[in-house]
Amino acid sequence: MITMVSKIPPKYERIVLEEYYKFYQFINGEKDIFYKSLHFTTDKNKLTDKELKNKSFMDALKTITNENNNMLFLLTFEVDGKLTSVARIELTKETIHICDIVYPSYSDDEEKEIILGEIIHKIEGMASVNNQNIDFEIPFDDDLALTFASVNGFVNLSEDKRIFQTMLLTKIVKEREKDECTLSRKQGKKSN
Repeated sequence: MITMVSKIPPKYERIVLEEYYKFYQFINGEKDIFYKSLHFTTDKNKLTDKELKNKSFMDALKTITNENNNMLFLLTFEVDGKLTSVARIELTKETIHICDIVYPSYSDDEEKEIILGEIIHKIEGMASVNNQNIDFEIPFDDDLALTFASVNGFVNLSEDKRIFQTMLLTKIVKEREKDECTLSRKQGKKSN
């Protein structure tokens, strides 16, 4: 199941903050061996100087407090209601940009591939209705996501000269007709 929200529900804030903290440690090139001593809270009054001076922590906090109206979160859940992933997306008139994906449930590669398939399927459906392209920003060390994206029609933007720890891939989605079947609908067997 996938839910789209503008704010992370309070029930999941701590675990999502911790996962984004780990994500930003890679992006910022930082390594904090004792991160468990940090207070993973979104209540700014409870933050110590240690959290306030930690760039990765503050980047993670800024991400999940989401002050940008164009940013949304796609939350994926197992059937029992367990949160499996959080994908942050930015919506513009021309593009749906998948900024990042974190996995609070410590999914293995097979589970991650299934989750990526669900997320991409949902976003492709949105993009086809609004005639948007999809940009997928993937950390260089995420071989599974890079392989998944290339197999599913995303290509590297060679003109993208930014220097980040991520690679930007794009996919042009064909607009579907109003009454056209979606790709997820199965064709029934025809009988004579």
